[in-house]
Formats: sequence, C-alpha cells, structure tokens
Amino acid sequence: MNFRSAPIDGEVQLVSRLRQRDEYAFRWLYQHYAAALLRAVSKRITHHEQARDVLQDVFVKIWQHIDRYDAGKGRLYTWMLNVAQRTAIDALRTSSTQKQMGNYQHVTLNDDTTHVVDQLRWVLPRNPDHIDLRQQVNRLHPVHVELLELIYFNGYTQREAADQLTIPIGTVKTRLRTALHQLKQAF
Repeated sequence: MNFRSAPIDGEVQLVSRLRQRDEYAFRWLYQHYAAALLRAVSKRITHHEQARDVLQDVFVKIWQHIDRYDAGKGRLYTWMLNVAQRTAIDALRTSSTQKQMGNYQHVTLNDDTTHVVDQLRWVLPRNPDHIDLRQQVNRLHPVHVELLELIYFNGYTQREAADQLTIPIGTVKTRLRTALHQLKQAF
C-alpha cells in the first residue's frame, strides 16, 4: 500500500494530505462529509438539484483553498461548514439577482423617466408616495409617529432623537422597533 491509498489517520494527517493534493484524501473527505455539508446547504437552498450544485462548489472551494484552513482557529469540519454556508448564501444572492434582472428590461424615455418592463406589462418605478408611507406612519401612536419623523424623515440618529425627546436611548430603540413592526404589518 502506497501513501496515496493509505488509510487516513486523524484530521492532522487528512489536512496534510489535502494540502499535498492527495486525491485519495479528497475522495475520503467527500465520502465522509458530503452528506453533512449537503444538509447544511439544504437549510438555505431548498431546491435539491441546486443544493447539490452548491455542494459541488463547496468541495471545489475546499480543494482550492485548503491552505487557508487554520487548525488553531477550529476543527476542519467547522471550517468546511463555514465554506458551505457562505457558498450557499452567495448562490442565493446570485440566484436572486438573476431572477430580479432576468425577466426585466429598463427603458429610458426622452423625459429621463425610467420604466421597468417585464414580459407582459409596463411597471412604473417604485415611489414611497405611491404606497402612502406617510399616511401609514400617521396611523401609528403619536409617540411612534414623532420618533419616525425624527429618525427617518429628518435624519436624526437614535441618540439625537433620545436627546430631542428627553427619553432614554433604550426607550427610543423599543419604540422604533414597535413602530417598524406595526408598519410592516400594515403592508
């Protein structure tokens, strides 16, 4: 039995052999960790085929970047799990961007108005006035309206709003969270 097909004895040896580009060690790694990493990827990407594609990307990144693994910062599995999660998030972002831009075209007319055109209809650009944001804000409790006015419409920081209203910063944060939750429910 030569080195290339010798059994893997521990994480240190596995990492060493991976860094030497030992394909047997990489196959061993895949056989022992693919299922766990696929489960991690599938928590973010529910479409099975896309999750399997992302898993392949994960193993390519592991192979290419094994030299970045630092045993002093954690176990190999933890590092690979982080690679898997970051790759899944990147895939979601890429997929989301492609979906958003894929079926639409931007058309600029002579009056510098940009319209977004999908396959079936014209869609005007989004404008906060069209969703009656101020009207929705004005339906909230007056303490919430006052706080939202200061922070979002007048550009105050939370600290500045607390000083202006002479209330603790914690109260500002709680009221702001409540107000935003209520607005979210309105839409």
